[in-house]
Amino acid sequence: MYHEIAQPYAFVYNLAPAFKPGARVGIVDLERPTAEHGTPIALLRCELAAVGYRAIATYQLAGDGGYLAVFSPPSPADRKPPGEIVACKDEAGRR
Repeated sequence: MYHEIAQPYAFVYNLAPAFKPGARVGIVDLERPTAEHGTPIALLRCELAAVGYRAIATYQLAGDGGYLAVFSPPSPADRKPPGEIVACKDEAGRR
């Protein structure tokens, strides 16, 4: 679950070089506030976009509000340097 990652920007930034061209990243989480063990989909999209990932699709999962979000990782030229990454805020202004 993505909401368990303590430093999401560092994680997705450092993960990007591991992908081959054309790769996709799937993230499963719950549509809940981060304080309630979830990640609102808008916050997830914002955080990944802040590093240079591009949203491809989102699928609702059966059960209690889970989703699968699919992204394409940034190319080396599109991956934002750490100094240019702007943190996103959830509805409660936290992250």
